[in-house]
Amino acid sequence: MTGFIANKTQTPAASGAINFYFIWLPVIIYAIVAGIMVFHLKYEKMEPKIKADLVARAEQRDA
Repeated sequence: MTGFIANKTQTPAASGAINFYFIWLPVIIYAIVAGIMVFHLKYEKMEPKIKADLVARAEQRDA
């Protein structure tokens, strides 16, 4: 799609695409995953309270 030709000198578009796919795309993906992990850790700290609330609701419903 970017004009890559094996065993030849690459065009600026092909070189730019190679740089993007091997450098910037992984950086973007790691940043997204890091953001997800931050939210996961935030909600993981609240897990005991959430479980206790669910148990209390179940006991209240069954009573």
